[in-house]
Amino acid sequence: MAFPFSETGISKTRGMEVVQSDTGPNGVKLLRGGADSVWEADVDGVKVATRYRPGEEGVFKSELPEVSMWLPSTLWVNPFPAPGVVHLEFYVPLDENTHCYMITWGTFVKSEEQRAQFEEDVRTIWSDVVPNHFSNEDVFAREALHDFYANPDGWFRERLFGPDVVITTWRNMVSRANRGVQRRGLQ
Repeated sequence: MAFPFSETGISKTRGMEVVQSDTGPNGVKLLRGGADSVWEADVDGVKVATRYRPGEEGVFKSELPEVSMWLPSTLWVNPFPAPGVVHLEFYVPLDENTHCYMITWGTFVKSEEQRAQFEEDVRTIWSDVVPNHFSNEDVFAREALHDFYANPDGWFRERLFGPDVVITTWRNMVSRANRGVQRRGLQ
């Protein structure tokens, strides 16, 4: 699947959608393709490009994935890692510094053969490629961010740019639904 570095031009009215309901799911959708995709950039004089670009060999021909976060802690990417497959990640807090991380995939099938092929693809391709060659970069970033924000002045040193409106919107939604920080042991 093709993934841009980032998208510019995102605002509360372009490139994202907030879903809020008293009786249904609450989340923030990043509408891929709803803004301007960034596929390469110049960083300190070095040109860097995304690993998976549209039209390159081995990259599925499909739409850009829609990425969304849902309360209490679910990431939804559709489609990913292949056309017709939905990727879900769950983050379950164990305490203020640790969480359990789970991945699952789903698709619609019309026959027993399609179901068996999907299960085979998950076992032989996606269960290795996604956690070990894609999500591991997210884990590295999350761990580095944890150290940054654990520092008493981390929040004051944070620098955001336009597309981070998705992040700040998610933070506001989580803050409004907050029921406290889960801690180990009895309180």
